[in-house]
Amino acid sequence: YPPPCMNLDISVTGELRIDWDAYRTWVNGLAPAEAAQVLTRAGALKTCPGSIDMLRCEIANEYRVFDLLERHLQVPDRLQDACLFPVRESAVRRLIELYYQFDAPVVRDLLGKKLNSKTRRDLEDTAERNSLALVSCRRQFDNLRRVFKAVEELKGSLVGNIRALFLLPEHLAKEYAAAVFLTNQRFETSKRKLGFLSFNDFAHCANQMIAHWSYSSKDCASQDMDQDLDANFLRDLKELKAMGEREALEEIRGQLASKLQLAPLSQTAMADFEAGHKQLLRRLTQLALSLTTSKDTRDFFLDTVEQLVEPWSQAGWTCNDVEQFLATYRAAAKETSTLMRATKARQKTWDRMLVPMSACIVKIYASYLNSREA
Repeated sequence: YPPPCMNLDISVTGELRIDWDAYRTWVNGLAPAEAAQVLTRAGALKTCPGSIDMLRCEIANEYRVFDLLERHLQVPDRLQDACLFPVRESAVRRLIELYYQFDAPVVRDLLGKKLNSKTRRDLEDTAERNSLALVSCRRQFDNLRRVFKAVEELKGSLVGNIRALFLLPEHLAKEYAAAVFLTNQRFETSKRKLGFLSFNDFAHCANQMIAHWSYSSKDCASQDMDQDLDANFLRDLKELKAMGEREALEEIRGQLASKLQLAPLSQTAMADFEAGHKQLLRRLTQLALSLTTSKDTRDFFLDTVEQLVEPWSQAGWTCNDVEQFLATYRAAAKETSTLMRATKARQKTWDRMLVPMSACIVKIYASYLNSREA
């Protein structure tokens, strides 16, 4: 007997063609009418004649497709397999990258805050302050929270995990890694004195810390979560507390005075150092040893501004002065008897601390000076 008849629903679709201009306006949270106005001003009707109403209707149709895509964009590593529409791999990558791009001021506002529903409800001020659509700010918040939750328990490279799960290009994965790291470590970033620091400034510092102080550091013998600081590194740093004692500071001062004759600072900076070297060396060395307590770690940026950046600026130091002084301080500290008596592992720990810390201080100082000039 012939098989029974079966009713089948068949859908045949062609490759999805994406209007990238419309996609950008959708990502930015513009309504179809607003998007039509923006694209008309950009000359859309010159290349494709018609009325603005026709353009608005076309954009509305595009938005319906993007709305269907959105739930797949939230799970990027499965987008191509789960999507109802055939999409080229290159287009998939571009869809994901544009969807996960963010406005730096929005994420700057989120640093130091809990990524919870209350913070999401309070995004109206952020949207208004930065002249952005609230829908766009919420997308950016949701993306950051999604990335944070996806990687918070994963071992291994933070950047690598983000790239694997969300298929992001390296530069964008590094930006998300910086935001995740700063949020996880609960760094203080919201104080008024830190208002001059941009997200890019914080991201630069965070990526220095990840590269040197976390479990992804080449000096780390074990593997754990990148968003945490290497426990062995912190333990060894704690054993170097003698570097902050009076005898060691005097040795550093003597070595510095000798070395600065060969690589002098500006006359203004040199005079300031000679007048207040005791306070400066104590503040700098204490900052270097501060990661051993979670409270001091959280206040790293604030302490840097209050104890180093503001006094240097008031005394007229240049960025070159700061960079030269920190490099000389690092070399001088290596030649103190306290550090020379330490094990090679602890000598390496001191260097491991100072290299990224110096890079962060120079970055912060340059931004501070730029903000004063603006």
